[in-house]
Amino acid sequence: IIRYYNPVTHTLISTDIKIPGDYYYLQFFEDYAVIDYFTTNSDGLIYGGTSDGYLFSFDPVGIKLKNLGKMRSSRRLRCLSVGSDGKVYIIAGERSSSRPCQFYSYDPRSGEFEDLGLLIVDRSPYYYWRGQQFDAMTTGKDGTLYIGESERRSHLFIYIP
Repeated sequence: IIRYYNPVTHTLISTDIKIPGDYYYLQFFEDYAVIDYFTTNSDGLIYGGTSDGYLFSFDPVGIKLKNLGKMRSSRRLRCLSVGSDGKVYIIAGERSSSRPCQFYSYDPRSGEFEDLGLLIVDRSPYYYWRGQQFDAMTTGKDGTLYIGESERRSHLFIYIP
């Protein structure tokens, strides 16, 4: 359920809007999806990624949530950012799964996802690095995406759309 703070009335408002997730009701157990990451576009539309791997948009003015879907069956949308081209760039997956974190984009104009592959830097013979687990992404003023790993030997990846 989405709840938000109203700064005018200084109150917490509860809605009946449920965050997209894989809900399994078994023996009175209730599971809740968690939002792992938020970002906004230039119009104020909020995009969110859930622990179950769903991308959604939320209109804070109309208080409406739209489930945009899942790009892969495994869980976790680890981080996302809106690029200067209007697309939402996403890292999905978990290091412990059989498929490592992968890079995707979502185009709100067409409603389609694009698989951009694994994040790999190959500067052979000097170095080679394949990104494993990511938890940070932001878009620079010039539209460059900065994507950060979240491991002991973390690296910063730069992507220019």
